[in-house]
Amino acid sequence: MKTVVKCKTIVHNYESLAVVRGVDLEINEGELLSIVGRSGAGKSTLLQIMGTLLAPTSGEVIIDGCNITKMHDKELSAFRASKIGFVFQAHHLLPELTALENVMLSALIAKRSSAEAEQEAKKLLEMVNLSNRIQHKPATMSGGEQQRVAVARALINRPMVVFADEPTGNLDSASRSEINELFLRLRKELGQTFVIVTHENDLAEMCDRKITMSDGKIIEN
Repeated sequence: MKTVVKCKTIVHNYESLAVVRGVDLEINEGELLSIVGRSGAGKSTLLQIMGTLLAPTSGEVIIDGCNITKMHDKELSAFRASKIGFVFQAHHLLPELTALENVMLSALIAKRSSAEAEQEAKKLLEMVNLSNRIQHKPATMSGGEQQRVAVARALINRPMVVFADEPTGNLDSASRSEINELFLRLRKELGQTFVIVTHENDLAEMCDRKITMSDGKIIEN
C-alpha cells in the first residue's frame, strides 16, 4: 500500500510551549483517518504542519515522496495548490460568487482552463448532491450546503490528500450526518485520502483509523 503522507519526529514549539512533541505518522493512499483528542492536544497544529500551512520547529513531512519541509515558499505554494485540499470548520466561501464559481476558483488559480474548471466543478457539485444549487450564492444556502461546496472546492485539483479541520463543527446534527456520509462516499468513489481533525465521535468512529493525541503526542493509533 502506498504511503501518501509521512511525518518524521515532528516537533512544534510556540515560544516556550511544546505544542507537538516528536510525532511519527504514516498515512496510506485512500485512507480515511481521524485525529481526536481534547482541545490543546496539538491536533490542529499537526494538521496545519502536514498541510504545509505551518512549518515545524524540527522534523520532516514527506507527501507523495516530496520533502515539503525543505521547500521554499514559491515551490511550497505550487505544491499545495496541486497536491493538497483543505476543508475548514468555517466554509471560507466568497460571498459574491456562486457555488459553481467558488469551486472553479481553485482550478483557475492552478491555471487550468475555464472550460475544464467549469466541467470539473459541475461534476463535483453533482457528486455532493448540489447540481440544483450551482448558481446560488452562499447567503442563500444552508450551512450543510455551504460545507458541501467547500468539499467540492477541496477536490477540484484532484489532490493527493484532503485535510479537514473540524469540518462538521458548525453544523446541525442532520447536516453533520450528511457530511460524514459524504466523506465515506467520496473515499469509496474517488479513492480519496482524507485526514480529519474532529471532536465528533460519530465521524471519528466511521473512519478507517482513529488517532488520539494528548499533550502534543500520539497516545493511541
